[in-house]
Amino acid sequence: MVAELTIQRAGRGIAPLPSEYSTFIDRRKQLTAARELLGTTRLLTVVGPGGVGKTRFAIKLAKAVRNHFPGGEWYIDLTRVSPSGSLIDEMSGVLGVPTPFSGGVERIVSFFGSKRGLLVLDNCEHILDQCIALVHSLLAECPGLTVLATSREAMRVAAERLFLLDPFETEGSGSSDSAAAALFLERCAAVLPEPSDADRKAIAEICVRLDGLPLAIELAATRMRALAAGQILDMLTEPLPLLTGGPRDAPDRQRTMSAAIEWSYALCTPEEQLVWARMSVFVGGWELEALAWMYPEDAASALDIVQPLLDKSIVVRRQTGNLVYYDMLDTIRAFGSQKLSEAQAREARALHRDWYLDRIKALSVDWYGPRQAHWLAYLRRELPNFRAAIEFSLAEGDPTSAGLLVTTAVRPMWMANGLASELHRWLELVVGTGTPPTLGACVALGFYGNTMYFYGDRDEGLRMLARARDIAEQIGDPAIFAIEEMRTLNIHPYKLQVAETEKLLERYGTVYQIHTRTNTENRLAAAYDRAGDIDSATEFRERLIGKGIKAGDSYETMQLLFEASLSAVGRGEAEQATKLARQALSLALNLDSPPAIARCEEALARAAVEARDFVRAATLLGVSFPDGDPAGAIVNSDPRWGPVRAETETETKPALGQRAYDAAIAAGKSMTVEEGAAYALGTQLPDHVTKPHLAPAQPLSPRESQVAALVGQGLTDRQIAERLVISRRTAEGHVASGLMKLGFTSRSQLAAWTKRQS
Repeated sequence: MVAELTIQRAGRGIAPLPSEYSTFIDRRKQLTAARELLGTTRLLTVVGPGGVGKTRFAIKLAKAVRNHFPGGEWYIDLTRVSPSGSLIDEMSGVLGVPTPFSGGVERIVSFFGSKRGLLVLDNCEHILDQCIALVHSLLAECPGLTVLATSREAMRVAAERLFLLDPFETEGSGSSDSAAAALFLERCAAVLPEPSDADRKAIAEICVRLDGLPLAIELAATRMRALAAGQILDMLTEPLPLLTGGPRDAPDRQRTMSAAIEWSYALCTPEEQLVWARMSVFVGGWELEALAWMYPEDAASALDIVQPLLDKSIVVRRQTGNLVYYDMLDTIRAFGSQKLSEAQAREARALHRDWYLDRIKALSVDWYGPRQAHWLAYLRRELPNFRAAIEFSLAEGDPTSAGLLVTTAVRPMWMANGLASELHRWLELVVGTGTPPTLGACVALGFYGNTMYFYGDRDEGLRMLARARDIAEQIGDPAIFAIEEMRTLNIHPYKLQVAETEKLLERYGTVYQIHTRTNTENRLAAAYDRAGDIDSATEFRERLIGKGIKAGDSYETMQLLFEASLSAVGRGEAEQATKLARQALSLALNLDSPPAIARCEEALARAAVEARDFVRAATLLGVSFPDGDPAGAIVNSDPRWGPVRAETETETKPALGQRAYDAAIAAGKSMTVEEGAAYALGTQLPDHVTKPHLAPAQPLSPRESQVAALVGQGLTDRQIAERLVISRRTAEGHVASGLMKLGFTSRSQLAAWTKRQS
């Protein structure tokens, strides 16, 4: 659940807020008090029992104070992080900050910087130590940041102020219903539109028995579909199985919440109880097909099984685009997991792992075709579940399953999302678990050897690549052997890569999985390029593009064009590089893949440097990664390409000067995703970029005016330098400064402006 707060160019889409209680069911006094308290501290923790409504309250509070935080507000749902999971990984995914191999906290700190903003950390209690460490760093290094946390337990740090969120009031005023009773009546209005006095009295007592806890009240209200209010009240008086998990000296509200959930559990059929418990192993939701997999006893009746769980508010329905999926509230999920014995939990997690092995296999078969946007969106949403499945496989000492989960969809799962460093960490864990002669372990070892080589440990990388080839020979699968041969070729000189890859495709082409073969063909096109055989590269690339168009492919073709663009930059062909990168960007936009879009925009920035258009280069740097990892999108997707963003910055800053450079970066950051893409494609420019010449904010200096006049005469930077007896770099700097001051992005705009001034 991600709230509709201000998240600037985050890597993940924003979902609607949870449904709000009606206006008459509010907490105005508590909101006012919390708002005042938030104004006195940089760390406010809203504490209270599970189900008391901390999430909704924090979101309401954040909305109420948003005008005080011009830098933005960010909401992080920590229920997606398992107790053994990584807070840094989750925050990096939400904020669009790729997680590095090390130094994750520093990257998060860099993201917030000096922004005056509000960070909402929701549900901290299960990873409290991680939250404390992160908050300590943020408060120390980000002076403008305020943290609003929700938790069942205080952090107990010096800067913290606590706000105890009480349940709804259960005592009405005069003839008015209490806030708790009003919530109950709202939730059962469809079956009880006109409650009698007896109903109101029973409902009031139910709310008292439930301590005014919103979740417990909502669960009780759903029973009105089958029971009368008096019957529900009677059931609450009966002894309930003890499943609170808390000691006798725990707060009453915690024990009452457990009783409410246990009571709801008791009303479920044995089949529903089993499904509830098994589905609790999922993180962040599941599809109807997943339920059928997890409950093979009656897979054909999955819809009939989930419907009563929806009716009983055990499961909630969510939707992303055209995809409908189901989820449980955190307390409901935790309760379900407690109902599993150790053996049952292991069985459920094994089924969960096998479901995602099946999904990754389905993706592999279906990838090279028209459904890539679907699969990319699916992987972004399901990544927490894949991580959980990998963790379980590793805990079971199963490198084969873990290896398959990590490596079967490397490009769409990890590289497409800018998670090359996370891939490296998973590969290290898989290889550390063992390398038996199996498909998953072999491919993981080969991938790890490749990444080790490009991360700098060449000797170890070569050793692992050799071991992977040995295992591939033992397995006897020609496709696997071909894959490992290709990985070894990746580290050879380009001319040798060309010759050996041609042989490899000829020898093993018929046994390749489609997406793997396409990857190898892309590598061959890049090898032609880098070996200097441009004609062969162009011919082969055009053949692959035609093949991709026929298959309905977008991603692989986009990657092909992107790599060709960077190669064109290396040859000094700025115009060709721009053309190729824009074609790649168009495909990335169709895929709705933010990391891929950022990579293409960075490639366009690099091409702009080659064209000596430094204003455009800096603006595109701002467009491509406004709040992200300073290393850039390209290096976080595939480190083999090197620090492209850093190289672009190194050449652009001196050419523009720090002030002009910063202004161009800011202009790019200020653009929306749509504006930035249009600017990068050269199809449409925002008003603030195209029209500033009507009233220049900064007049040109005499030298800049002189240089601008020569640009208007059609002179190149070298010719201007010769005419004025200055260096070419100085001439370039004057041109760039003039463009920046006037808000232009091309020499033609500057030339047109000088003609209007004459």
